[in-house]
Amino acid sequence: MPSAAPAADAPAPSLPTWKKVAFALALVLGLAGLALTRGASGDPTPAGAARTGELGASSLSGGILLGDTPPPAEEPSPWAPLFMKGGLSFAVAFAAGYALRTFLKLTLVVAGVVVLAIFGLQKAGIVGEIDWTRAQGYWDSLTANIGQQFESFKTFVTGSLPSAGAGTAGIVAGFRK
Repeated sequence: MPSAAPAADAPAPSLPTWKKVAFALALVLGLAGLALTRGASGDPTPAGAARTGELGASSLSGGILLGDTPPPAEEPSPWAPLFMKGGLSFAVAFAAGYALRTFLKLTLVVAGVVVLAIFGLQKAGIVGEIDWTRAQGYWDSLTANIGQQFESFKTFVTGSLPSAGAGTAGIVAGFRK
């Protein structure tokens, strides 16, 4: 008769398929936008910027002979900024939301174990009477500090993520179960 207990070597639950697809699509869009801004040549130097030798003349290593006109500069696609900012904003915010969710879950478990341990030790008589008003003061100080840290994190996210809509969607998707 099989036991109802889960196996010790059971794999950890992975992300749902829709989250994997959304994250991968965001990365692909961001990288596509980045590629579109660089142009088809992939050369990060602006078109027509010839390398000059000692005499100030264009050198042959630059690919432009004396008197030749440089090839016209390729215009980046108008979709490039949207793809790059939107895709990368979603991907970064998704990762931040997923990390925040994991951190909060772990923090709640540790805090619960600590509180239960304190109550158990007090009940067993190992720990004396606890001054709960003083503990409340520490708690209020801690929550105020966390609130300030969250505000600075929110300022960082809104200032650093160029696409607020994609960033918000990424945080919600990463934080969601």
